[in-house]
Amino acid sequence: GRPGLRQARIKATACASDQSLLREITLTATRSGSEVHVRANDQNLNLRNREYARLDVVIEVPEGIAADIEDGSGEIDVVGIGALTLHDGSGSISGDDIRGDIDIEDGSGEINLRNIAGSVRIEDGSGEIDLRNVQGTVDIDDGSGEITLFKVLRDVLISDSSGSIDVDDVGGRFHVRNDSSGGIGYHAVRGAVDIPRRRR
Repeated sequence: GRPGLRQARIKATACASDQSLLREITLTATRSGSEVHVRANDQNLNLRNREYARLDVVIEVPEGIAADIEDGSGEIDVVGIGALTLHDGSGSISGDDIRGDIDIEDGSGEINLRNIAGSVRIEDGSGEIDLRNVQGTVDIDDGSGEITLFKVLRDVLISDSSGSIDVDDVGGRFHVRNDSSGGIGYHAVRGAVDIPRRRR
């Protein structure tokens, strides 16, 4: 999100091990009413042996605009947008100054979010999760990886298969629905605390 910007700007850099593969990499942008749809590589590339192909995309939009992202693999970095819906296969996810709710379904990779004006829901397969300064509720369903939360204004709800959980400065309640392995630490929770007994 860019202050003062009134239209979407899209920049992309394509890299490939072979010229023919480079020609197969596609990026299209269309507009439908107030929505802008950006699509990269609608069809999978047929990579063999040591061939590789990559497309790095930078999209600049007016600040506060909502985003819906579906990604197979690679790093994602979002800043200054509104509500975010994200479906990601693998690769790290970073976000800062998000002005609405966040809904993430992620296969693997680290998730780092800062300064969120809304609530956060995450369904994650594996990878560390680190959230800081969330104005709403945090609801996490995690397969494996450490979970660290700092300064959540409302409730924190967690289901976790493995990995430690550490929360600090929670304005609402802290409820761990289930936890198979890993320690649970908490500090400065203003609401009720409900965690599995064997981890108390």
